[in-house]
Amino acid sequence: MQTVEVMISELLLIALIVGAFAVWLHMSAVRERALAASRDYCEQMGVQFLDGSVVRTGIRITRARSGTVALAQRFQFEFTVTGERRYRGEAVFVGNRQVSMRLEPHVLH
Repeated sequence: MQTVEVMISELLLIALIVGAFAVWLHMSAVRERALAASRDYCEQMGVQFLDGSVVRTGIRITRARSGTVALAQRFQFEFTVTGERRYRGEAVFVGNRQVSMRLEPHVLH
């Protein structure tokens, strides 16, 4: 029969694995939201979203507006106005909520 300490350590390991998987799922879902939001924002601003992707450039733990602990994730993407030059855009999410979206200054033609 296993000792109590071994059982506790096994339960902690399982909890850690489940927690890591939950964080990975959350981060993947937020990345998909950032992709859709960036594509939509580019369309609204009259620029072309490039490469069909966003890149996570930062993660940190912060507090949401509600005061709960949340992950803040920063994503970058690229866009163009005329097809000649690439510019960068940035989307920031706290938890599941988009908190900012911006485009690098660019020349309109």
